[in-house]
Amino acid sequence: MVDWSGKKERERIAALSDPREGQEWFENLAPEMRADFTRHWRREQEHMLELTLKSRGGLLREGLEAGALFAFFDLIAVQASFGSVATQFLVGVCVGLAWVALKATRLSIIVYSMIPFGLTAILTRGDFLPQNMIIMVGLGAVASWIGLRREDR
Repeated sequence: MVDWSGKKERERIAALSDPREGQEWFENLAPEMRADFTRHWRREQEHMLELTLKSRGGLLREGLEAGALFAFFDLIAVQASFGSVATQFLVGVCVGLAWVALKATRLSIIVYSMIPFGLTAILTRGDFLPQNMIIMVGLGAVASWIGLRREDR
């Protein structure tokens, strides 16, 4: 398991030897070429670590971003309460994680957002007022913008 900073993993990579060492073809190479191969292998390992760390940060960011989006739109909806806002935040975090897992696009992200938001609004309020439909359209619009931004990354 990689820690969030990646410090231990970087130290591990620096201490590792090239897995090709000991193979006959590798040992027959000139020392400079072996060093180049090893440097390139280490750079690849570090690059993979950076991608892993970046994706973890992105996962957290997506979840919190969707949670804040759901909480904000619930807050401006009719009959908002602390419980409904907190519930929408938690549902939003789960939806944000689903965006990443399902590789949501700018169009699919609208459906992935509006349906859970609407269902949670019904469950927390007991009914669904027509005014809240306008709120859901706004949520879908902002979610679509987030999806467009995700596609550009």
